[in-house]
Amino acid sequence: MRTHLFAVAAVLASLMPAAAQTSAPIQIRVRQQDSVFIVPNGSTLNMAATAVGKPVSLSITITYQGNTTALFSAPPALVGSTAFTFSSIGELPLTLQQNSSFTFNAIYTPVSATTAGAQVSIGYTEAGLIPGSPSVAGNILLNLTGTTPDISLSYALSANANVVPIATGGTLSFGEIPVNTTPTATFIILNRGGGSGPVTSVAITGEAFQLVSLPLLPATLAGNTALQFGIRYSPKKIGPDTGSLRITLGADSATITLQGSGTGSTFSYELLPETGDRTEIQPNQSIAVPDTAVAGRFSYIVQVRNNGNAPGPVNIISVSGVNFVLADLPFLPFTLAPNEFLSFTLTFQPTQPGRLTGRLRIGNDVFDLAGTGIGSKLTYSYNNGTVATTVQSPGAVLFSPLPVGQSVITRFEIKNEGTAAAAINSIGISETRGVFRLETPPQLPASLDPGATLAFNIAFTPAVTGLSTAQLLVDTQIFTLSGFASQPPPLPGFQFSGATGTVDAFQQPGVRLTLLDPYPIAVQGVLTLTIESESFSADPAVQFSSGGRSVTFTIPANTTEAVFPNGAKEIRLQTGTVAGVLTLTPSFATQSGLDLTPAPAANKTLKLTVPRRAPGLVSLQVAARSADSVTLLITGFTTTRSIRNAEVQFTGKADAKIAETRFTLDLGTISTAWFRTTASEPFGGQFSLTIPFTFRASTAVTQPIIDSLESASLTVTNEAGTSNRLSVPLQ
Repeated sequence: MRTHLFAVAAVLASLMPAAAQTSAPIQIRVRQQDSVFIVPNGSTLNMAATAVGKPVSLSITITYQGNTTALFSAPPALVGSTAFTFSSIGELPLTLQQNSSFTFNAIYTPVSATTAGAQVSIGYTEAGLIPGSPSVAGNILLNLTGTTPDISLSYALSANANVVPIATGGTLSFGEIPVNTTPTATFIILNRGGGSGPVTSVAITGEAFQLVSLPLLPATLAGNTALQFGIRYSPKKIGPDTGSLRITLGADSATITLQGSGTGSTFSYELLPETGDRTEIQPNQSIAVPDTAVAGRFSYIVQVRNNGNAPGPVNIISVSGVNFVLADLPFLPFTLAPNEFLSFTLTFQPTQPGRLTGRLRIGNDVFDLAGTGIGSKLTYSYNNGTVATTVQSPGAVLFSPLPVGQSVITRFEIKNEGTAAAAINSIGISETRGVFRLETPPQLPASLDPGATLAFNIAFTPAVTGLSTAQLLVDTQIFTLSGFASQPPPLPGFQFSGATGTVDAFQQPGVRLTLLDPYPIAVQGVLTLTIESESFSADPAVQFSSGGRSVTFTIPANTTEAVFPNGAKEIRLQTGTVAGVLTLTPSFATQSGLDLTPAPAANKTLKLTVPRRAPGLVSLQVAARSADSVTLLITGFTTTRSIRNAEVQFTGKADAKIAETRFTLDLGTISTAWFRTTASEPFGGQFSLTIPFTFRASTAVTQPIIDSLESASLTVTNEAGTSNRLSVPLQ
């Protein structure tokens, strides 16, 4: 109630004119309990009782604030309801000096909840300010309003929505309610009076009863308003339930008895195994099924009985978990009368080894299912050096990316997570290029016990850039091996050593090829020989000592020297017999054939120059001889593929008389004719000359002329000069 009076004081103070507070000769001060406020003349004071017959009072103090005196000669006059009374203002007549006062009490004792009203009037006379001046009559007027709450209680059940009054000590009965249903009663607190009434608290007892939609308390219930909330009855068992509702209304309280009775069916459950005794089970209980071989089966007969006092419906019978199945189910929904039962078959048929779970639901009751499948279960994983990754057939085994030519190892593991030993008969990779290969393969066939692991390594050595794949076969399981390769690092520079610059014809100089820095990947390459001939055609004799104008080589990983066939680190080549430029050009590749040859702008070649030189004579022989003739056979080469002449010098014995021993032969015509034929091309600059000589004696001789000749020597010239001289004995 104190809160209500503070609100009235605030309203009255807001109605007080400022002029009245400063110029009125009378001050009216009102006290109600601990609240004090000043009101202007003519104000209305509200007196709120808590109930009929319970009085409420106000203390009113009148203070004279004028400059003379105020005379009160008559008691307060009361007009209106007799529920208001006043205490005496003191002995009359009463004269108030400046700032003096008197106090009286206004009392309201309600006889009903109807709003009451009254008016109190107190007359006074204020003396004139100047002696002899006339007095001024005044009147103090206060309006009184009395209010009283009238609280009534009622409820309405959700079954019929009829509003039923109820008094403190009464009983709110929900009647017979099926178990696990939740009817709600609406409870109404109604204030039929004109005054506000407090609702301090609402409390409920009894585990089957709950408050619903209760507003925030404490609250003040104004006149002709109601407060509503719900009472939910939730029977969990068959039989009666009791509780209580207590409502605190300020200093008063009301207690209501709550009643209800749960009705319905209750189910019991039993398991009848294929062998053994039947077992009773409870809702939410776990049903342990005996260990069963994978692809085998074990069955229970499940019996459901109604032990309640009313028929009960079974709306659903279901099982979750692929390893559990139901059979022989009745048509649903099925209503079980009291003491009646139904039955069906629950079968455990494991599809995989290990602990297997499921859930059986019968109506609203649930049972956890658990059993162990007996058998092997292989799981597969791989580890590429960072984390282990589980993979299932036909999943992918991913290798870490790396440059072409390098290798990475992934460990592949097979684990038996089953409950029986497993046999592994074969492990292989379906590609033969060596990009993927098994390392440390296990001994097969192998038996893998439960919990045991079989492991081996798989190497990935990419041969080309981009994606490479193959298939790993573990018995009937297939896994895709997948790896991505990037470009290998650039090949470092290289250099030639050995023969350089100018080389002579008809020679076999050696050449070496070396990288400037070791390369991390094994390299294979080809060294190619090309010819820029200064003559009409190139000499086919120009080739490597191994044959042909190209030769393969390898450079092992992390080394620098090229290794040629037969393990040689030097390759020789024939320079031929024709002037020109011999160019050696290497190409490089990975062992899988990926080109590593530097870009043309950075490419290096070795150029060997066979210069134009005088002819070279290789041999001088006597092809035939007679008493007066000799035929000389000369072999040699000319890098210009031309011969101008040949000079032959015969040397006679000391006693020989020979008129002419030196001969110069013009070979230009026949040389040009020969070297311009296609028949000469296979011989390059090589040539063979047969020169016959016939001798005549100027006088009679006694012995053959040839016997007087001791030897013959010969040179050949071309535009570059004269060849070396060769001699041959004639005897």
